[in-house]
Amino acid sequence: MSVLEQIRDRAKSKRRRVVLPEGTEPRVIQAAVKIVEQGLAEVTLIGPFDQLTALAAEHGLDTSKVTLIDPQTSELTGKFVEDFMVLRKAKGITQPE
Repeated sequence: MSVLEQIRDRAKSKRRRVVLPEGTEPRVIQAAVKIVEQGLAEVTLIGPFDQLTALAAEHGLDTSKVTLIDPQTSELTGKFVEDFMVLRKAKGITQPE
């Protein structure tokens, strides 16, 4: 068994979630779909919902098994902001930023 196969097998057994904030990049959407199809991880893409779905359709990609989160409309955005503030408070970041 090759090293790459060992890594894939370990990823499949752990079944982690990967969150990709670059959801409006076609290559990222392609990678997300491939990761999910291969059963390596669950994937969440962050970006404007209409752009995510349009790009996926344009490239013939099925994102039905990928979680899509639009930060402008998601109820999770407030929680994300709080968590980010905690992580970056030492750097002096403010909530509006």
